[in-house]
Amino acid sequence: MSAMLQGVLLFIGASVVIYGCIMALGSGKTGDEGAHGGHGGHGHH
Repeated sequence: MSAMLQGVLLFIGASVVIYGCIMALGSGKTGDEGAHGGHGGHGHH
């Protein structure tokens, strides 16, 4: 039971890390100008 729970937690943690890396790479590829513009819009909104 605890092993299963540990596996689930590890899976969730890995998914979050992978998702964060993908988002970072995506924003980086989009371009600094686009990223800054998006952040400015979100902040203002």
